[in-house]
Amino acid sequence: MTLSEYILVLLSIVVGLGMTHLLSGAAEILQRSGDSRPYWVHTAWMFNLFVTIIHFWWWEFRLVKIVTWTFLPYAFVVCFAVLTYLLVAFLMPQPLGAGTDLKEYYYSHRKWFFGTMALIQIMDFGDTMVKGTAYFMSLGPEYLVRNLAVTALCIIAIRTRNEKFHGALAIVLTAYQVVWILRQFNTLM
Repeated sequence: MTLSEYILVLLSIVVGLGMTHLLSGAAEILQRSGDSRPYWVHTAWMFNLFVTIIHFWWWEFRLVKIVTWTFLPYAFVVCFAVLTYLLVAFLMPQPLGAGTDLKEYYYSHRKWFFGTMALIQIMDFGDTMVKGTAYFMSLGPEYLVRNLAVTALCIIAIRTRNEKFHGALAIVLTAYQVVWILRQFNTLM
């Protein structure tokens, strides 16, 4: 087993735990539909995290190409996996208690959820800079604008309970992420 494959195993375990947490939470919500009504904004963010996790898992395959690892890039990818898991944990109550109000749960945990999402954007800048200025520049201005915009939108989401804002944010970020994946990561080579 190469070092990259060994690292991929650790990342896959953490990301797999996130997917398990997300899917088991979704199944529990569906099974308890009489006790706990789904909330559309919460459900939209669940779908966003599903896309995020499968994107991260797909992106991980590129790590096999790295021959020499140093601690800093390793630490960044492990932190990404852990923060992705935490996003799921902050969104999905476990266990889902009888009569859980998912709307209230979502808004009461939004500071942790969006704070973690903003932290991921900031860490992504650090990870990109570790790869060098040439790599950072190769991503173009869209990368910088996207990360700064998502960070700013997360700060707004922390401060507001406006349902239209939260719903639109979930839908727009999910749609943008799907387009980004198809443009940047459609193939692994």
